[in-house]
Amino acid sequence: MFGKKDKKKKKGVEEKEPIVYIEPKPDYELVEEYWVIEPYAKVKIMSMPELGGQLAYFVDEVKLNKKESKAKEKLIDILSIELKPPESFEVEVRKYIIEEARRLAKKYRRIVRGLTEESWNRVIYYIERDLIGYGPINVLMEDWNLEDISCDGVNRAIHVWHRKYESIPTNIVFTDKNYLREFIIKLAHLGGKHVSAAFPIVDTMLPGRHRLAAT
Repeated sequence: MFGKKDKKKKKGVEEKEPIVYIEPKPDYELVEEYWVIEPYAKVKIMSMPELGGQLAYFVDEVKLNKKESKAKEKLIDILSIELKPPESFEVEVRKYIIEEARRLAKKYRRIVRGLTEESWNRVIYYIERDLIGYGPINVLMEDWNLEDISCDGVNRAIHVWHRKYESIPTNIVFTDKNYLREFIIKLAHLGGKHVSAAFPIVDTMLPGRHRLAAT
């Protein structure tokens, strides 16, 4: 729907990214844009002339350069190991995890020397997005204008139901079946459920009272 998917070369072999964010074409017309997580993530509603003016939902997140991406991956690996659960059930879990993630990230900042304060804030944004939030669909989950998010499989654009524009495709496309499978399993675990070939259907509630229905 949106054109060719981006690919990267690794040791002479073309390798697809497990999830891609299609960039809008120059002739797409901007209908509306708004911040979801300022100043790191905004949404652009655009009209696509080649599809008769079909509207689409484009997630526009701040981009990381190579050094920032490397720092993010290192810190997420460290945090995944060292992050401890709260000592009391009375602690607000999300707030606790964010504070601990920032504390540990600062502790290990020496391993990513050379980052400006602006770069460091971008890295922290992605750490929180991927470690605490919903990763590649976090902006969708945080957008108060959306009532539903649906994914019908790989190489198909995720669709959303927007309060103003109703059912429209997004620029987010899962391209790897295993990556999508693991992502669904992770979401099910967040809701305290398990999904597999033996138990192929799950209907549960995620943190924030989001309903998950997956097969």
